[in-house]
Amino acid sequence: LGETLCWIYQTYFDVHATVARPFNVYGPGMMPKDFRVLPNFTDRCFYCDRFVNDFDVDHFIPHSLFHRNLIENFVISCPRCNRSKSDTLAAKVHLYNWLEFLNKHENAITEIGNDAGILSDNLSMHSIVRWSYSNAISSGSRGWFRAKQYELIDQSYKSLLKI
Repeated sequence: LGETLCWIYQTYFDVHATVARPFNVYGPGMMPKDFRVLPNFTDRCFYCDRFVNDFDVDHFIPHSLFHRNLIENFVISCPRCNRSKSDTLAAKVHLYNWLEFLNKHENAITEIGNDAGILSDNLSMHSIVRWSYSNAISSGSRGWFRAKQYELIDQSYKSLLKI
């Protein structure tokens, strides 16, 4: 699967692919020394925008909230940001950037998911995001901004989510 994704990115989008073993991510039958080849639109962390040699694939909506792996939910993250964000929702600036990224690359993301056999469902992903953030607004949750910095997920998020 990883090799397929790598080939698709290089063939369709002329984008450099990076070889990495995401933190603690192994598929059925994989051994701890196996590697996954994961392509990316960028060589920068989605959250902090730093250049990354070694990266993780983060679930933008934490896996603890949404257990399906849709390609729209994956972002490239530096290990520091991924560990720090952990299983929290992202702050408004990251939500805005994620929505912009999906809008800008929707067709490419869907095509990559289809070609690689990874489920792609942009409509469902947007519904899950609205549900997650609506619950966070109701419960007074905080969104992760950066290491040890959080902000209240409040009513102002609704305008981004069109709730």
